[in-house]
Amino acid sequence: LETGAKRIQRLLFEQKFKDAMMISISQSEKDRLISSSELVAIDEAGQILGATSQAHRLIDLQSPGDLVGKQFDVLFEADASALDACPELVQKTENSAGKMLSFATLRQPGSIYSSRGKCPTPGKMRPQRVRRRLPPTLRQLAIGSETLADLFELAQAHFTRALPFTIEGASGTGKSALVAALHAAEGPHQSQIVTIDCASLEDNEASRNYIATLIEQALVTDAIDDTENDLTTLVFDNIDELPDFAQKKLRSLLSTLENAAHGLGDSEPVSAIRVVATCRFPLISAVDDGRLRDDLYYLLGNTRIELPPLRKRQRPEAVAAAIAADLAGFEVELTPEAEDAIRCHSWPGNIRELRGAIRQSLLIGDGRRITLPDLCSTSVFRAPKAGCVEKESSPRVVLNTIFDEKKLLQDALLSANWNISRAARNLGMGRTTIHRKMKQFEIARPGSTNPTDGD
Repeated sequence: LETGAKRIQRLLFEQKFKDAMMISISQSEKDRLISSSELVAIDEAGQILGATSQAHRLIDLQSPGDLVGKQFDVLFEADASALDACPELVQKTENSAGKMLSFATLRQPGSIYSSRGKCPTPGKMRPQRVRRRLPPTLRQLAIGSETLADLFELAQAHFTRALPFTIEGASGTGKSALVAALHAAEGPHQSQIVTIDCASLEDNEASRNYIATLIEQALVTDAIDDTENDLTTLVFDNIDELPDFAQKKLRSLLSTLENAAHGLGDSEPVSAIRVVATCRFPLISAVDDGRLRDDLYYLLGNTRIELPPLRKRQRPEAVAAAIAADLAGFEVELTPEAEDAIRCHSWPGNIRELRGAIRQSLLIGDGRRITLPDLCSTSVFRAPKAGCVEKESSPRVVLNTIFDEKKLLQDALLSANWNISRAARNLGMGRTTIHRKMKQFEIARPGSTNPTDGD
């Protein structure tokens, strides 16, 4: 009833101030799905003409009348002109009272880009999403694996239509990154994500109230076609650790959403609520162990997106290159020896471990080129002896020839900016050995003929 009354108020407000600029203001509340945003109408000079009934509470004023006639920028500490110039902008600021507020211009009624229920034409018009290929962020996540690209297309199809699915994969394989990328692909007016850490829920009154309120608001959000919200995504992280009382609530929600779904249009969501579950292990094992209800599994697990470990990707070195470019802000060269080492490492920590190793390598080296000594100096690759980096699956990594040892030494010196002490530490050698090998291979600092220069 409260939500319905608020929607009526907004429609009347939009009608009254249809010729003014309207700004939607909301305060972040992580435990609420139903938006608590308020509307403020301002004129060309930035003066407030009117506001919905609770807008004054966002800045701790006594009554709605305290807003009228005042300058919007001064009261709300936000730049109205920037919002007007860029309708796609969502501005977030923390005001002097310590409240984090979000500001956005209200989309025009009648536009095909209006939010759910605001378009006056029949049929709930929504922008048609024609996607012939994965959007950039999803393509980046699929680098080095053709299998992942196909899986992400399946995930995107389910996400767009608000169909529940489960993402399975070991720690560090990118489950949260996939959800974030799917969410980002929706465009600038994307809806909210609410993540529930199932492992942190306990069978106590606080957790029971939290889940009950969450599910209740999800049902209300989906039931009201005119709600001001776009789609809301509920992410149940570590779903296999969801307590029994919460499993019953989630099963009830999924059953309601399933019964209310009507057809599968090309891009039409079947619900205002998306439910995505993540799990580090195959979810069916939780059913076999009695930790998860089988009916909940079949509501969630009919579509499984299984993310493979990094060691099973066809080209892990391509993933490393993409991570390096993302961290450095430009394309970073990986030497063939470094690529071989990346292909041969087992990566038990998956993408998370690789990102840490690449970050350390960029800091250790010159920041533009990653060599084998750079990788071997990280905490991930326990520094091997020079000339003995081996892995059964890739004979190219065996560096036991004179040419390979010379190349290894040159890479170490370049990465250390010709600081011999630092190169020696990276290679696990003594400085005397470095000097001897520099003379042996006739390696000298650029611009010098003496191999010992730079000691």
